[in-house]
Amino acid sequence: MMAQRNYRGAIEAYAKAVKSDPKSAVARHDLAIANIGAGDYESAGVLLTEALRIRPDLLAIARRFDELADAGQLPASANFDSFGLKAALEFDTINRDDLCALAVEHLMHKPELRTALETSRKENGRTAALNLCRDATGALLRDDLLKKALATAFVTSPELEHLLTALRKVILLDLPLERLQDRSLVSFIIALAQQCQLNEHIWDITEAEETALSGLEFRLESAATGDAAEGLKLLIISLYKPIDDVIGATSIEALKQIRPTAVRDLLLDRHAVAVDLQARAQSFRGNSKITDPTSLNVANQYERNPFPRWTSVALSDNRAAFFEMLRLPFGADKLDKMGKATFQVLIAGCGTGLQAVKAAHYFGPNAKITAIDLSTASLAYAERMAEKFGAKNISFLQADILDIGKNPQFANRFDIIECIGVLHHMANPLLGLASIKACLAPSGLMLIALYSEIARHEWTQLKSQSEYPGGSCDDMALRSYRQSLLARMTAKSGPWSPKSRDLYTVSGFRDLFLHVMEHRYTLPQIKRIFGDEKLVFRGFADPQDFNRLKKRFTDEAWPGNLDRWAAFEQENPHHFMQMYFFWCGRSGDYVLPG
Repeated sequence: MMAQRNYRGAIEAYAKAVKSDPKSAVARHDLAIANIGAGDYESAGVLLTEALRIRPDLLAIARRFDELADAGQLPASANFDSFGLKAALEFDTINRDDLCALAVEHLMHKPELRTALETSRKENGRTAALNLCRDATGALLRDDLLKKALATAFVTSPELEHLLTALRKVILLDLPLERLQDRSLVSFIIALAQQCQLNEHIWDITEAEETALSGLEFRLESAATGDAAEGLKLLIISLYKPIDDVIGATSIEALKQIRPTAVRDLLLDRHAVAVDLQARAQSFRGNSKITDPTSLNVANQYERNPFPRWTSVALSDNRAAFFEMLRLPFGADKLDKMGKATFQVLIAGCGTGLQAVKAAHYFGPNAKITAIDLSTASLAYAERMAEKFGAKNISFLQADILDIGKNPQFANRFDIIECIGVLHHMANPLLGLASIKACLAPSGLMLIALYSEIARHEWTQLKSQSEYPGGSCDDMALRSYRQSLLARMTAKSGPWSPKSRDLYTVSGFRDLFLHVMEHRYTLPQIKRIFGDEKLVFRGFADPQDFNRLKKRFTDEAWPGNLDRWAAFEQENPHHFMQMYFFWCGRSGDYVLPG
């Protein structure tokens, strides 16, 4: 029936199967697929969470649920199974960021969180926080789905952030240590500490909190002997600053003595990751001498705040769909060769490795990937995550894009070069473009991403305002500026939206608003660059972009005339809000399809 698209008949048949075997996760999954075919996404989502309650180990079910969430097809008010939704968050090869956002929105429809948020709005955050934890630990703070969401991905809701910030403040200023003998409360504080680590302690800190923190008499040597009160103080401090700043070079054996055991386990995990990243970063240092002043400034920014600090990546098994997206810019012949023989890929400016890990997965084992970056801290994170996700076909190197074009080992070598969001952070982006072009093999293609002048117009206006703190500001100034900016954003639409994920981590905020170097371009400028550099435009990375252009200019052929693209952007100034993502290659390498 599914093959004939008789979805109603399939729904009836699978519903009978569920009724006859209510403990079958597969039957619920099949019924969910039939509902998706019929366009009933809400019912499908509920069924998938019910299936995950039965079989929380089935990645295929979690992945299907994630696809619906990622497409915005699941209403947060749906009657999801909370255990099943929490089970989906255990997988790291799906987009847990979107799932956590859905989980938070889902909880906002539940009475516990809805009531707390209403109290926070109508009275104040402190009242709401005290109601939740002063005398007893409220049901909201004991909610396993909330704690899992806080420990998995950073919160992107200003309203929930306001409540959580108030809770943190109450824990520091109002609760006696005796209240922290409540294991359920400690369990929530640990989840809150994990959230603060994920957002890199970006939440605003009041003067009263600063004073209380400086006056907190914490003795690390006592904590290392098993003094539970000192261990709890350490947990509270971790709500405000990276724990490594507090424990320093404390030995593993000393950390193992810390109590409560839940706090010990949190500290041991963080310490192990920090030691591993430090060792990896050290192994990259000295392999490349970076001398350009702007490159050094950019490297320092990302040494302090590697970006992004990702913990999951959606990796679909449908690699055929990925290659189909490349058919128009690449051509069928080149794609066929890539499927049969080894080819070389350069990720020029790999950051923390998310892009490289995706490339390794989707390009497949024939791809030999070289990933370079200025920042050793970023490279350390990238290498660690590549190992975690089994991306064995990547080599990470510290290098400056300005230098690789002069390296004979890189000359004319790479069939594909990806340079996304990097060139516009160089003092002279055209020098960077010429350098990576020198690394491009005959008939090779480059995927470039640059900021749009039109799309970022309102962002660039910020730099002329008196309250703009500058790219070299400290974290305290960053937090203060962010609070002011976020308050202004919540009252506006368009690009002034609080939905941007980069608003909710220190590294993201610096990258988006406070970068030490930034250039922006228009499509007419890019057209001139193509002419000067003897490059040809081979299309924007998302084929759906061309479909939108063709609706406006019905006679347009792939990849679209850049003059028409410029007219399209004038009519849709926010379309390239993220960046221009486009393929290009040397002029005359081969004829474009279509």
